[in-house]
Amino acid sequence: MGLDRHHTHSFTVPRIVNAQLIEHFNLREGNLQEEIVLLIDGNPHLAEVRLARSTRSRPYRLAVSTIPKGEVLKIQWSKFDLTKQIFRERLTYARDIVLSGKVNKSQIVQFTHRGGNIFEIDMSYYE
Repeated sequence: MGLDRHHTHSFTVPRIVNAQLIEHFNLREGNLQEEIVLLIDGNPHLAEVRLARSTRSRPYRLAVSTIPKGEVLKIQWSKFDLTKQIFRERLTYARDIVLSGKVNKSQIVQFTHRGGNIFEIDMSYYE
């Protein structure tokens, strides 16, 4: 939601599916990202899937046990204004909770890979 220190608009993919998506999108050195489509309410919005590699270039900044290992897969939309706008509009409730210093447990975003470069997004409320 752009609330972190780098103002990113992204989601870190759970490690359990990293290998499958890396292979599916053929992500590797020289091809670290691919454009994807996020279906939100049936409407297409652009984003990217990106393979980020941990360089550990500044290990002194983190305790050794907290340094992430290997590769991280992200779905990001910071370059796509319309996608940022729809996430901002649809996640207003969750954003307000986070900005108030609380933990959002009421609004969940689920990404489902539908094949090819298409992911369906569900933004549900839970009480």
